[in-house]
Amino acid sequence: MNAPDGVLMLPSHDLLVPDAANCRIIKIPAGGHAISQQLGQTGTCVHNPPQTFANPSGLFPMSNGDYVLTEGIGNWVSEINLSGKVSWSVQVPGVSAIYEAQRSALIVSRRSTTRSRARC
Repeated sequence: MNAPDGVLMLPSHDLLVPDAANCRIIKIPAGGHAISQQLGQTGTCVHNPPQTFANPSGLFPMSNGDYVLTEGIGNWVSEINLSGKVSWSVQVPGVSAIYEAQRSALIVSRRSTTRSRARC
């Protein structure tokens, strides 16, 4: 891994990791060390989910079983499932950085030193 940006434990106790600098999302089985699933292409940092991701920086589970995914390069927010199906994707205008998905909001930066919240 290269700059993993958070870890999400699934109900199965598998781990879902946005591996930010490798521009991929990986799944590691409970009690294991090897990658059992990968979305994105290692080292290809362009927004084109699920084939490639632009610095994935956060995942948040949704009630429908999908995940809100944030990508740091280009400020993208998408809804995706573990099969790689993308329900929607939007580029957030007017921000310089998106940090991570959270339950009710996304942390965004309008300037490098200022943080504010934007409803998703």
